Amino acid sequence: MIYLVLLLVLLVPAVKIDILGKKGGEKVWYYCCLLSVVLLAGLRYRVGGDTISYMDEFEQLPTLSDLASFDFFRAYYMPGWYVLNAFFRSIDSFLCFQLFVALVVNVAFFRFIRRYSARVFITIVAYYVVFFVFYNMEVMREALCVAIFLEAFWLLDRKKNYWAYFLLCALAMTIHISAVIMLIVPLILLMKKDNFIACSSVCLVMVLALSVVRIDDVIMSVNIKIKGGFGYYVIDRLKYYIGNNPSNVKFMVSRYAYALPFLGVMFLRWRYRFDNDNSLGVMAMMIVFFNCLSGSLKLFERCNSYFDMIGLVFIVNTIAKNWRQLADKCFAAVVTLCVILCYIANYAYFYTKGQDHLVAGFRFYNRYVPYSSYLNPQKDADRELYRQLEMNCNNASKDEVRY
Repeated sequence: MIYLVLLLVLLVPAVKIDILGKKGGEKVWYYCCLLSVVLLAGLRYRVGGDTISYMDEFEQLPTLSDLASFDFFRAYYMPGWYVLNAFFRSIDSFLCFQLFVALVVNVAFFRFIRRYSARVFITIVAYYVVFFVFYNMEVMREALCVAIFLEAFWLLDRKKNYWAYFLLCALAMTIHISAVIMLIVPLILLMKKDNFIACSSVCLVMVLALSVVRIDDVIMSVNIKIKGGFGYYVIDRLKYYIGNNPSNVKFMVSRYAYALPFLGVMFLRWRYRFDNDNSLGVMAMMIVFFNCLSGSLKLFERCNSYFDMIGLVFIVNTIAKNWRQLADKCFAAVVTLCVILCYIANYAYFYTKGQDHLVAGFRFYNRYVPYSSYLNPQKDADRELYRQLEMNCNNASKDEVRY
């Protein structure tokens, strides 16, 4: 399988350079890894979730010559998405569009890793195993926004360039409304470092309060009807995420489980007074808060998409930069192992959970397996059926909307 072949390629520099400490060829390996993931993502054919929908919609979108008369106010998506698609519609190539998105996303992710990670190639392997298929084959609009955010975060955190940061915020928001979450990041970074005691206390109060008050019921009680355009899209998405919010204990526990590795890392940093990557630690606190909130309102789950890579690097750096102290103490070593196992288990569950409610025997990872490329395009019948049924369940009613 092509995924395993690429994993073996990525493991070579991780073992050689980051584990064995053999220097030389770092730049060559870096660009080799980058090119490999870009080609794997960019050349895929009808592999993924939302990507398939974007591919099906591509021919309906305006070209550059159509933009002057295009009604952006009645359009379903944000204006920037149409403008970006229009260029590639003018050359009539979804493949080129897909390659462009894969390039932008992976260059931004790799640059963030190189700037912040203490173990670049180990982090690349972790990114590939945990997040690659999601950001490259599941979401396209949001992935572009996350890529913009990772570039903007560096300008804000390291360069203190607020003007550039907010300009990039505005650019991201023209592509996907979820990018509005970027606006609160400068306020978050006013906190100088993560605080385990404060974070744990807030989470406890939050969980107890949300177990009493059902936010989704309150929001759904507000009846807002909009016939078409972007306003309709916002309400449609809100209703989807709120209306499809599971209210069972299993779902709530699964969301809280995503917060545990970060609480574990913050506990280690507090207990042993580690004082590095403080800005990443502050963002990790936001991951904990949003996961606790999403246990009662699934809408907040989307916020984590912007912080996932920051959280991954935060965990890798804490362990890599302080591994001697962690390894020397039995208790610290056990907690570290639990953090790693819990983090792996969360995403193993995410990708292997059954989707039998739509297609019998279908697993979430079947959105990406088997792999097919434009070099030998093949449709997977189960994946096509699953995506169609999933779209029907979303109640998007796009027939009412002009593209």
